[in-house]
Amino acid sequence: MKRIFIIGFVILFSFKAVAANMPHSISTQNTAAATSLNPGNIFPGKTALSIKNVQKLIGRKLTLKEKIAWKVLQWKIRKAGNPQRAAGMKNKGKTAMILGIIGLACLFIPVGLFIIPCVAATVFALVLGYEARKENPNDAKAKAGIILGWITAGLVLLGIVIVIAVLSTISWWN
Repeated sequence: MKRIFIIGFVILFSFKAVAANMPHSISTQNTAAATSLNPGNIFPGKTALSIKNVQKLIGRKLTLKEKIAWKVLQWKIRKAGNPQRAAGMKNKGKTAMILGIIGLACLFIPVGLFIIPCVAATVFALVLGYEARKENPNDAKAKAGIILGWITAGLVLLGIVIVIAVLSTISWWN
């Protein structure tokens, strides 16, 4: 254990420390580059600043550490700060709750074929509910969708067990 700690400590302090900021030079080329560095351009996609574009903007080649840091920055900004994505998560939570209600309602329709949409709605309610809750843990509609999904899944399984128990007690030979 001591060896692992010592090796990790040596590796940690063996890297060259470099400042995280760059010197600012005043020129028209750099001010145009600075205005194009907004969060909308950092998000991955068609309008994203790729590593090649960043290298063009700063006028030098990025090191491997800087490339990794750039990708981590894009990932963190994409995960935390996209308001359009947050609006989509509200819709996912709402959709999960609606599908949970539909699944529970289909369970009590006495026609046997309604078990298929019931199970499908339950699965989608659980999937969308967990996705929405991962993005926003305080989303009450996503939690409601998850709870309704699990209640419906439990009732479906209970119904299947009851049907199997009833069918196993019937004697087919008499």
